[in-house]
Amino acid sequence: ATARGFSAARDHSQLVRIFVNEAQCGTLQLRTQMQTSRATCPPAALRKGDNMVRLHIAAPARPADLGEDDNRRLGMELRSLSVLPAGTP
Repeated sequence: ATARGFSAARDHSQLVRIFVNEAQCGTLQLRTQMQTSRATCPPAALRKGDNMVRLHIAAPARPADLGEDDNRRLGMELRSLSVLPAGTP
């Protein structure tokens, strides 16, 4: 995944748990700068055909809480996400 976090936490980091077909594949710790991270799913998590990806944002925050004029609850900016079988370079 290529992403950056949005958080009201003191260190501005955001934890994002990744699930594929309800199997947990890992946790990303995102900072305010765009970064590329990798998580590994259990082999049985991926199916042939369609797969369901769920991202759980630990502590979404509103920009309004940080002095901006935006009341949406945000947690990350996701630029790209790839789900590939284990062993793919």
